[in-house]
Amino acid sequence: MEFSPLMANEIELAKGIFVVSIDFELAWGYVDEKLTAEKKAAIRREAEAIIRLLNLFDEYNIPATWGVVGHLLENDCVWSGGRAHADFPRPIMADEKRDWFAAHPAPSDPEEDLWFDRCGLVDAIRQARAGHEIASHSYAHLLYGSKQSHPRALEKDLAKAASIHQARGLACSTFIFPRNSVGQLDLLQKYGFACYRGRRTHWYDPLPRPLGRLAHLASYLSPIGLTSAPAIGRNGLVDIPDSLLLMSRGGVRRHLPPACVARKARNSLARAAARQEIFHLWFHPYNLVFETERQFAILRSVFQAAARLRGAGKIDILTMKDAARKVRGNCL
Repeated sequence: MEFSPLMANEIELAKGIFVVSIDFELAWGYVDEKLTAEKKAAIRREAEAIIRLLNLFDEYNIPATWGVVGHLLENDCVWSGGRAHADFPRPIMADEKRDWFAAHPAPSDPEEDLWFDRCGLVDAIRQARAGHEIASHSYAHLLYGSKQSHPRALEKDLAKAASIHQARGLACSTFIFPRNSVGQLDLLQKYGFACYRGRRTHWYDPLPRPLGRLAHLASYLSPIGLTSAPAIGRNGLVDIPDSLLLMSRGGVRRHLPPACVARKARNSLARAAARQEIFHLWFHPYNLVFETERQFAILRSVFQAAARLRGAGKIDILTMKDAARKVRGNCL
């Protein structure tokens, strides 16, 4: 079932909140694409970026919400009739040109490190001092908000994600939709989720895709901060909307001045403190593997500003789960 923002009630906060969420998906983020050699190399560099990122979070005592694709946590998969996950109804996407699991590595495939967490990164995240949250980013990166997605495949996907979390002792509190494709909120409620990352609307959303992408890139040049008020929908789920994506610096995006990105994020923090709203920064580990030093310099600048505001008592720095609890507390 699709969700309308008109069904939600915005909640006033007593203090601004800073939230960081990270989509951890490895090759599953490109399951419906052909992986190039360049992309494979970049995915393999994510492990180093994640360890460095965990150290930075620890340095500033900033907890984050990590949306993990459940399939990364499996040790093996069931094959039948020469294909993986035959228990999923097909086609998973009505308009798909090849099977959703076509790129799934066969047992003992040398490239399975692109698809499974063989380095123990999720364990490293759980053990970090900052106290991160492990959220669900689905089981196999299906698109929950697409009308092309098979409804029974989506429920199968969510059931498997919840089962993996339960087996690993992980809570099913927070859901991060693959590609921010929001939908099936009643299904999330059925499986016990309490909150999700919603999608902020932008003035350029109705534009044709090439113009919209250009406008999105240009928006980082504006110093105006971006924040949102959280909302509770009629199904009781807390929507914690995204505010700003720390974009990858691959391709044309490398020309975006890092100082502009850092300024926009810092101004968003100041706005969150002044308006008692949420600044929600999000990205993928993949976004850190191009021009890595510049990306980490941006994050350090933002984290320093956030730590100062927290020290002055002007904002809280929370995981999505804890932010949702605070939102619910403000309703009492």
